[in-house]
Amino acid sequence: MRNLRPDLRGFKNLVSIYQICLIIFLGTILFFGVSVPATYTTPFDKGEKHSPAPFGLDDIWFYTPSMSKKVPDIDLNWLLIVFRSDMTKAKDIVDSNEHIADFFCDSNLGKDACFFKLQEGMNEIMLQGLIAKLNPYEFVSYAHPALHISDKTYTFFNAFELEWKTGVDPDIQNRLMIQAHVSPDKNKNTYTVNIFETPFFKAINLLAEDIHVLKANPFLVEIKASVSAELRLAINGANIGDKVPFSLNVVFSDLIRIESSSVANIRLKPSDIQKTLFDVQFDSCDYVETASKSPIQISGHITFYAPGEFMIPPVRIKYMCSDCPEKEVKTVETKAVPFKVASIVPSKAENKLMVPTDVLDPDYKIGYYHKKANTNLVLSGLCFFIASASLLWFLGKIYAIKKARKKLQVKKKADILAEKLSLFLNKTPLSPHWIYMAKISKLLRKYLIEKYEIAHYAGGGTGVIFFESVRGDLPEAHKAGLHRLLKTIDESAAIELKSCSEIDDFRSELLRYLEDSKLQ
Repeated sequence: MRNLRPDLRGFKNLVSIYQICLIIFLGTILFFGVSVPATYTTPFDKGEKHSPAPFGLDDIWFYTPSMSKKVPDIDLNWLLIVFRSDMTKAKDIVDSNEHIADFFCDSNLGKDACFFKLQEGMNEIMLQGLIAKLNPYEFVSYAHPALHISDKTYTFFNAFELEWKTGVDPDIQNRLMIQAHVSPDKNKNTYTVNIFETPFFKAINLLAEDIHVLKANPFLVEIKASVSAELRLAINGANIGDKVPFSLNVVFSDLIRIESSSVANIRLKPSDIQKTLFDVQFDSCDYVETASKSPIQISGHITFYAPGEFMIPPVRIKYMCSDCPEKEVKTVETKAVPFKVASIVPSKAENKLMVPTDVLDPDYKIGYYHKKANTNLVLSGLCFFIASASLLWFLGKIYAIKKARKKLQVKKKADILAEKLSLFLNKTPLSPHWIYMAKISKLLRKYLIEKYEIAHYAGGGTGVIFFESVRGDLPEAHKAGLHRLLKTIDESAAIELKSCSEIDDFRSELLRYLEDSKLQ
């Protein structure tokens, strides 16, 4: 037995070394596992084709910011496809699928994405089959259906808005993101779902229902070209010297900012005609103001002084997309318009000699006409003075009416807010009370701003911070009471108080303040 002891010690040492190695190995796995959201990768990132996680059209629903369940209707007219590489394959998709009629691509709405118009007669079963057919394509990253919400058509990518509750531990955030296959984006409160591992709406709904999450809402994109331009001619042919009306229409969304210089310098002259044989006249307008809002409408007329077949060149409009990843200046252009000019010269001359028909009597008296001219001059001056005085009086009256109306509107808005707040206070408070009091705080702040016409105030933060920012604008008699009310709201929200024993006293005090403030 004594000879066996050294062997047993060696065996124990070997086991200890094995245990240490196992602990180090498991610690490494846990460390890198927790770090996944910071360096989240997918097979798509590595250049490998990977089909998205399957989902049914009935699985598409989400929570609104007020945490009510929203089940949108599936739109059967449009389909989104995001490409892995070659977007030129979009035309091949239209040609090879009988259920797809047309498409357009707009990098302002989605990078590497195209929107496909579906043929009439599509139903949800056919749409589900079409998505399943398109997803395995080598050049397709994923295909998503469109949604019909409030008479508009939207679609979704893989991004959503996520806001954590205050004080949530980063380790808890990482654990939840791993479970939902979610990673943070470079933009604040923006996250992306690895849709190759889990369906998009399943991931965000899982987070929205967690107690550590304040809200999780999908980013929806309206399917509508962000900018388009069209040049129209009244007719596509004329004779030499004819004036042909034209109109340029540019329609753009709120994302787009049009450069006024490109609107002010429009070139319509064909390249194969001399400058002296072509004329363009624009109707007067303020180009800076015109370019600031959609739609832009510019009109005028063109005139050709040479026969032949010409091509009105495309009009190029420069623009920028304020919220798009690419911030560089882009260009949208109209289609070239063909135009034919006949060699027939108009039979009637445009410039005619004007001959007076009222012949002057040779025996006229010059003094009489001078006196008559002076009388007309005095009458004209008097009429001008009366018209100017009337105009000034009219403008002053309009200014006074607008000023009085503005004061009345401000007063009415404050009264409406006071009535709304009173109705809310008279309702039975629902649990939890801290949410009920937070809504009261929001209405109370709006009422104070409108009631006392406060221009500068803290837009966010606690009620006490808001009170300190507007203290100077509040009546001295109500300062202490308002400070106490807002502080009570802050304390209930800070500890997320489900039931407040002093809720009735709080409501009564606030109602008394509203009655007193109406008398001021």
